Amino acid sequence: MNARRILLIASLVILGLAALGLWPPWAHGGGSTLRGPSQAISGPARVSTALVAWAAHWQVQANRNRRALNRVRACFGLSQTTRLPASPGQSASGEDWTAWGRQCKHLAIRYHRSFAALHYRLLHPPGTGAARWWPLALFVGWPSSQRANWIYCVEAESGGDPRASNGICDGLMQINRCHHLAHATEPLVNVAYGLRLWRAVHCRWYPTWTTMRGR
Repeated sequence: MNARRILLIASLVILGLAALGLWPPWAHGGGSTLRGPSQAISGPARVSTALVAWAAHWQVQANRNRRALNRVRACFGLSQTTRLPASPGQSASGEDWTAWGRQCKHLAIRYHRSFAALHYRLLHPPGTGAARWWPLALFVGWPSSQRANWIYCVEAESGGDPRASNGICDGLMQINRCHHLAHATEPLVNVAYGLRLWRAVHCRWYPTWTTMRGR
């Protein structure tokens, strides 16, 4: 093999090593020993963006469910639930993000179940009479200042019976059939539409409800 061919082969080998980042040898700290994958410098483990996104999703869901729960709890005069724990910092490990995400998921599920139970109670209150429906009235938006008037109206109109009907008007607030309200005997629909009628006449009770004359 002549010198030119040897030089050409050596040049090709060096170019190949350089392309792999293995040449020149002094680029690795001055020694001739090359560092392979098993000898890579270890550092803080990177947290997967998918893991952070998963945990953040459950944080958002837990906050949404908490707000819904607090809204219905307020209708029953119950205390508000506390805020969620703070998210892990930038230096947190994957284990920290996993634990926090699981905690948020657990809270999201718990808040949803608590909301569902109280919402059912809104629509199926125990007892008799109009006052038992007041939490539902608050839930749909009736102002707390109208509590006495609202209870008086419902008691006079339907006695608190959501199925009450006189052939012309239906439901808790006796919505006239001229409004063509679908599902008028469903408490949530009836009470919400009653609020709409009350606001439409500048928050006056009479003459929409004749039983409220003078109030």
